[in-house]
Amino acid sequence: MAGLVPWNFFGRSLPRMSKSRRVLLPVHETADQAHECEEQAMKYMLLMQFSEQTADFPSIGTWAPEEIQAHIAFMHDANKKIADAGELVEAQGLAMPEQARIVRAGEGGAPLITEGPYPETKEFLAGYWIVDCDSPERAYTIAAHVSAAPGPGGAPLNMAIEVRQVMSAPTEEL
Repeated sequence: MAGLVPWNFFGRSLPRMSKSRRVLLPVHETADQAHECEEQAMKYMLLMQFSEQTADFPSIGTWAPEEIQAHIAFMHDANKKIADAGELVEAQGLAMPEQARIVRAGEGGAPLITEGPYPETKEFLAGYWIVDCDSPERAYTIAAHVSAAPGPGGAPLNMAIEVRQVMSAPTEEL
């Protein structure tokens, strides 16, 4: 299906449209095209971080099934609202760190793969959103909303969400 994101946070395919209702440019766009695109819209990546050191809630593996369902329903609703506003580019939940692999270029450029992160890792990326919105303040508002997803007992998790602007091309000074 051309023009559709194959999989998002909860399995729904979303049209690849931005807030300005234009189809997103492919990754291999030229710098001139990227600069024009950058002037029309601001994209932000919202990174949901999990840290055992700062989380004041138990691991999701210990939650009751209804708590997990409530959490997923909240995220699904949040994604729908962001998509309905024309601001959602993509959202993905990520596998647990035990399934991650670290890859570097080895001899001759062949992939050198190691398991990781290691068990002592206390912080990891749980998921992300890419949003296309009018201002950094709007991205911060979206991040605050998804940060408050319910956890055990329905209490807001208030997970850290890192907000970073997506850069599509170097500045003209470079």
